[in-house]
Amino acid sequence: MDLHKALKSLFENRMPSDEDLLRIIDMDDPQLELELAAKADQIRQANYGKKVYLRGLIEVSNVCQNDCYYCGIRASNSNVSRYSLKPEQIMECCEVGYNLGLRTFVLQGGENFLYSDEILVKLIMRLRQSIKMPLLLSLLVKEAARATLN
Repeated sequence: MDLHKALKSLFENRMPSDEDLLRIIDMDDPQLELELAAKADQIRQANYGKKVYLRGLIEVSNVCQNDCYYCGIRASNSNVSRYSLKPEQIMECCEVGYNLGLRTFVLQGGENFLYSDEILVKLIMRLRQSIKMPLLLSLLVKEAARATLN
């Protein structure tokens, strides 16, 4: 299948073959790239309109017990200056972000034991009390906390 047919099948919501997907990714045709970008924009507008959604990302800690090779904060990386925010600092970050208009926050950090389930639950309860309007939090701090918060 040539590149034009691969793009046509993609535009018609038919999944191209792996080979055709690679052909699309590797294409070097400015006109087709513009066509692909225009189609992606059309799909984005149909699904989300012209709204922009902003999310506050708060890196609460870069201390991690895991040693995932792909990750810059892996335990064996001695070139990283380690830090962990205190719950009060996390609260302050969320409050500042909320006052700036953010309504969604991601609390992200390395996998560690610095934030127990109890600390995370207390922090979330304090945030709910402090911020009187709807607030969405995503936790990317600790796998174990998921069971506690469900």
